[in-house]
Amino acid sequence: MIILGIESSCDETSIAVLKDGKEILSNKISSQIAIHKEYGGVVPEIASRQHIKNIAAILDEALAEAQITLDDVDYIAVTYAPGLIGALLVGVSFAKGLSYAHNIPIIPVHHIKGHIYANFLEHDIKLPCIALVVSGGHTNIVFMGEDHKFVNLGGTLDDAVGESCDKVARVLGIGYPGGPVIDRMYYEGDRDFLQIPEPKVGEYDFSFSGIKTAVINFVNKMKMKGEDFKQEDLAASFLGKVVDILCKKTLKAAKDKNVKTIILAGGVAANSLLRSQLTEEAKKLGIGVYYPSMKLCTDNAAMIAEAAEKVRKWSTQARENAPWYQHEEQGYNYRMSNVIAGVVRGQFPYLEEHIDQKKAIYERYKEGFKGLPVKMNPFDEENSVPNYWLSCMIIDEEAMCKQVRGESEVAYIPEEGKSCPTEILETLAKYNAEGRPIWKPMHMQPIYRMHGFVTREGNGRCKTNAYIAGGTLGKDGKPLDVGMDIFQRGLCLPSDNKMTVEEQDKVIEIIRSCFE
Repeated sequence: MIILGIESSCDETSIAVLKDGKEILSNKISSQIAIHKEYGGVVPEIASRQHIKNIAAILDEALAEAQITLDDVDYIAVTYAPGLIGALLVGVSFAKGLSYAHNIPIIPVHHIKGHIYANFLEHDIKLPCIALVVSGGHTNIVFMGEDHKFVNLGGTLDDAVGESCDKVARVLGIGYPGGPVIDRMYYEGDRDFLQIPEPKVGEYDFSFSGIKTAVINFVNKMKMKGEDFKQEDLAASFLGKVVDILCKKTLKAAKDKNVKTIILAGGVAANSLLRSQLTEEAKKLGIGVYYPSMKLCTDNAAMIAEAAEKVRKWSTQARENAPWYQHEEQGYNYRMSNVIAGVVRGQFPYLEEHIDQKKAIYERYKEGFKGLPVKMNPFDEENSVPNYWLSCMIIDEEAMCKQVRGESEVAYIPEEGKSCPTEILETLAKYNAEGRPIWKPMHMQPIYRMHGFVTREGNGRCKTNAYIAGGTLGKDGKPLDVGMDIFQRGLCLPSDNKMTVEEQDKVIEIIRSCFE
C-alpha cells in the first residue's frame, strides 16, 4: 500500500511517500524559515506564494527518492485543516489535481491528528493514551481511546506555547523561530531568576499570554531603569514555568484517565527540557512517554500519510497484512450506502437463481472430491435450507501435513499423500484461482487475546498449551477449540456464481494433485 502525503498548512511545503503504514520511502520538506525570519513570524500571503512555487518540484523529488511514479500510488493524503487558509488551499488544490489526473482516491487529514500519528511511525504505542499537542499554533491535551477516538480535554485559551516562545524571543532580540534558541539558553540561565505566577484556568486548559506578558513587562521595566540583565536567566525562567505547567496538567490528565502512555506531538515536542522533564516525572508514576524524532516533530507529510493509513485501514475492516482476516484494532462500523442499497434491491428478483447457481457449484465440488480425505461444509439437510454463499472444505486430521500459522505468516512441510490449506491455496494461486483461509475465530484475534472464550469444556483462556502434549485436546481426545480447529484445517474454495463447469473442474483437478 503506497500513500502519498501532502502537507502545506503553514510555512513548510512537504510531500512524503509511505509504504504499508510504516516504511517512509521519502519525506521531502521545503522550509520557509529563512524567508519569514525578517518579519519575525509567518506572513500568510508569502507562505501561500511559496507553496505554489515549490510544491510541484517537491513532488518530483519525493517520487524520485521513493523510486516510484504516480501510477504506483494507491491513495493521496492531504491536510485540510487547521492552518492558514491560503496555504491549505494550495495543498488541497494540488491533491485534487493529482487525484483527477491519475484517478487516485483522496483522504483528507486533520493536521493535529497527523502530529499525533507521527509517533506511530516510530513507536509501538499502547492505547489508551494522553497526547500533549504543542506547536506554534496549538496547545492541547487529547485523550486517545483504544478505538482511536479523540477527546479534546483542554487547550490554550489564548496564545499557543510555540507562539509565546516566538514573542518572548522577539522581545529579547534573539531571532526567529524563538523555540530552539530559548531551549539552548535555558541551560545557561537561572530558572528561578523571575518568579512568574501560574495562570488560574481550567484543570486541562492553558494560558500563556500572562506568562509572556510578565516577561515583556520585566524587559520594559529594566530598559526604563537602564539596568542590565542576563537574557539566559529570563529565557530559563520563562521556559521553566511553561514546561512545569505543561507537565503538571498532562500528568494530571494521565492519572485522571488512568492511562500508562503519554505521547508528545507538534513542533514544540522537539524541546529538550519538555522531553526530559515530562519523561522523568512520568517515570515516577509508572507512565511511559514517547515523542517523535526531530525530523517528524516539525510539519511534514509523512505524519499526514500515516494518519491516512489508519483511516484507510479502519475503513477496510481494520484488517492486518495477513493471509487471513487478522485484527489488532477496531475499525469503522460502516453501513450500506443508499446507492448500494438500491443495487441490492434490484438484485432481489434474481436471488433464487443465484442460490441455485451456488448450490450447483457446491454439489459439483462435493462430487468431485469423492475419494479425497476432505469434507465439504456440512448443514442440517432435514431442518435447514442453506444459501450456499461459500463452498468450504476441511481436510481430515490424518491427511494434514505439518502446518504452522503465526500472527501473519504460515509455513508447512509437504508430505506425499497429505496436504494442508496453505499448500492448496498457494497451488490455486499459481493458476490464478482465488481461495482463502476460513475465517480466524474472533476469540483468537489479537484484539481479543486477553478475553475469555467458550470451548466444549468451558472457558478456554489459559487452559491450552501448544507445548504440552494434548494441551489443545479435550478430555475425549478431540480438539478442545472447534473454531480454531476448523480454521487450521479448512479453506474457502473459489465459488463465484459466474464460474464455468470447466473452471470448477480445473479447481478440483488442482486440489486432487495436492494429495498425490
